[in-house]
Amino acid sequence: MSRSDAIGLAYLATIIAFILALRFLSSPATAPLGNRIGAIGMVIAVAATFAQAGLHNYWSILIVMALSAPIGAYAARAVKMTAMPQMVALFNGVGGGAAALVALADFHHIAPEPGRIKADV
Repeated sequence: MSRSDAIGLAYLATIIAFILALRFLSSPATAPLGNRIGAIGMVIAVAATFAQAGLHNYWSILIVMALSAPIGAYAARAVKMTAMPQMVALFNGVGGGAAALVALADFHHIAPEPGRIKADV
């Protein structure tokens, strides 16, 4: 099995873990198991990302993770359950903003000259 095959299988395991996590999160009785499965899926996803060839920014990823994890842990513990929907909405908004920044960076990588995109027809 090649390295790229192993990474692909890791991402497939991540997808399965996230789907199972969502299924178990639908019930209060199974929600703790769903959280654990989701966390395991995220660890697999991060490990697969770090295993990819051509990734040159390990330190920036680790620094951001080290800075943001304590903030997220504090916020998760400090927020009252009655304010949890607002907290989830905030986290979803931040995730959407991060996805937009990744898309913008990828677009800049594809078309570094503003207004021009190379297209093969």
